[in-house]
Amino acid sequence: MADAATAPQQPVEQPVVDDKELVSDFVRTSSCVPKEAKKFLLAALGGPLLDAALEDEHNAAQKSLTETTEEAASTQKELETCEQAVKDTTVAVEQADEDAPRKAAEYQRLQGLAKAASADHVQLKSTTSVQVQGWDDLRDELKKTKAVVEEQLPALTSAATVWDSEKVKTKAVNVVMTLLTEVSEDKVLLAAAPAALEVAPDARKPFDVVTLGGITESAGEQLKSLSEKLASEQQVERNLRAELLGLWALADCSREDAQEAHAASQESQKDRDRKHSELKLANKRQRSLEDKVQAFASTRVVQEDRIAELEIATQATKRLKTAAAAAAIAAAAAAAVAAAAAPAAPSVEPVDMAVA
Repeated sequence: MADAATAPQQPVEQPVVDDKELVSDFVRTSSCVPKEAKKFLLAALGGPLLDAALEDEHNAAQKSLTETTEEAASTQKELETCEQAVKDTTVAVEQADEDAPRKAAEYQRLQGLAKAASADHVQLKSTTSVQVQGWDDLRDELKKTKAVVEEQLPALTSAATVWDSEKVKTKAVNVVMTLLTEVSEDKVLLAAAPAALEVAPDARKPFDVVTLGGITESAGEQLKSLSEKLASEQQVERNLRAELLGLWALADCSREDAQEAHAASQESQKDRDRKHSELKLANKRQRSLEDKVQAFASTRVVQEDRIAELEIATQATKRLKTAAAAAAIAAAAAAAVAAAAAPAAPSVEPVDMAVA
C-alpha cells in the first residue's frame, strides 16, 4: 500500500489538437468570412485574409461580450431595485392585511353602537310622545289664550280701531267666543257674551259691562291656569327634552362615526387589494429579471468561450506561419546543399556547321 501511495503519478495525456484543424474550424464557423471565400482560406491556411478574418471575428466577439456585460450590469441593478420594491411591497401587504380586518371590525363595532343609540332614542321618543305632544298642545293653547287676553279682549272693550271694520270686529268676537266656549261652563255667560261683545263701547249698558267682565275674568283664569301648569312641569319637560335631544345627538354622531368607519374599511380593503396586485406584479417582474440575468450569464459564458477559441485559433495561425516559414527555409537550405553536392556538367563545344 505504501508503494502504491508513493508511486509517482503518471501524467495525464492531453489530447493533441492539430493547428490546421483549429484554424479550419474557425474558417468553417466564422461569420466574418464570406461563404465563397471560405474554400480558398481552407485551401491555404495563412495569409493576411485569414489574419483579418480572425481579427474581425475577435473584435465582433469582444464587442458582443462588452454589450452583454453592460446589459447584464444594468439588468442586475434593475433586479436589485425590484428586489427592494418586493421587500417594501411585502411589508405594505402585511400592514394592509392587518389594517383591513381591524378597520372592518371597528366598523362593525361602531355600527352596533349606532343601532343601539338609535334604538334608545326611538324607544324614549315613542314612550314619551303623548307627554311631549301634551306639552306642545298646552303651549299652543297658552299662546292662543294669551292673544285673547292681551289683544282681542282689550281691543273689543275699548274704543280701538277694531270697531272701524266690521270684518276685523267679527273675527275678534269669534276668537273670543271660541276660547270662552272651551273654558267656561257658565251658560248665562255663554249666552250673553256674543251680544255684549257686539256692542260698541259707547253703547254698552251695565249688563254688557258685567258680561264683558265675566269674559275677561274667565279668560284670565284660563291664562293663569295654563301658565301655572306649564311652570309646574317646566323642569320635567326640560329634562325629558334634554334627554331626547341627547339621545338623538348620540344616535346621529354614532351614525356619522359608523359611516366614516365604513368608508375607511372599504378604502382599507381597496388598498389591500392594490397592495396584493402590486406585490404580484413585482414578483413577476423579479422573476423575469432573474431569468434575464441568468440568460446574460449564460450568454457571457458562450461569448467568453468563443473569444478563447478565437485566441487559440490566432495562436494556431501564428504557429502555422512559423512552421511554413521554417519549412520554406529548410527547403531552400536543402536545395542549396543539393546543388553544391551535385557534379558539374561537362561543357559542350559548339560545332561549326560550315566547316563540317
